[in-house]
Amino acid sequence: SFLAWLLFRANRRYLAIHEEGVVLAGDRVAPTVPRWADIVDVRFLARVGYATVLGLRVSPLNTVNVLTIEGNFRIGDSFPQVVEIGEYLLRRVTRWLVPEMMAQLEDGESIHVGLWSMSPDGLAVGEWLWEWAAIKDARIQGNRLYVTCVDSDPGVTVEIGHERSAAVEAAVVVIRKMARLDS
Repeated sequence: SFLAWLLFRANRRYLAIHEEGVVLAGDRVAPTVPRWADIVDVRFLARVGYATVLGLRVSPLNTVNVLTIEGNFRIGDSFPQVVEIGEYLLRRVTRWLVPEMMAQLEDGESIHVGLWSMSPDGLAVGEWLWEWAAIKDARIQGNRLYVTCVDSDPGVTVEIGHERSAAVEAAVVVIRKMARLDS
């Protein structure tokens, strides 16, 4: 049952966000209907301001990429509320991914996110492994992940790209939980 729907319409494309997932439909394409459990990441790039092309002021290119186990779809500026959609999907999918990632670690599995991975033993970046107890801080600032550890000063910085990512944001929450930073 779909209790709550947010419906957006743009250029004969429809996006519905509901309690159990997302529906993207249009005149010329088959509907995409992933449930929250089928979404593996949401990547959101919001650009602020306007660009000038050939002397004309054009709006920024905001994009939301939804990555699912079945494939991917993109929501762009044709939806006037693309920034709000992106923010909402990031929050919702991040909330979904955190307990999934925690369960994987508790089951002894490793999780790879971009250039780093997490395991029951700790956080690995390249050849370096920091045990959870050695991590003193983990945060995202701009497009970088900053991790401060006991044995490294000032710490490790990992470039995470220009898009915001639900998987990265969930991983930071998991790092902070595993390192017991938010006790």
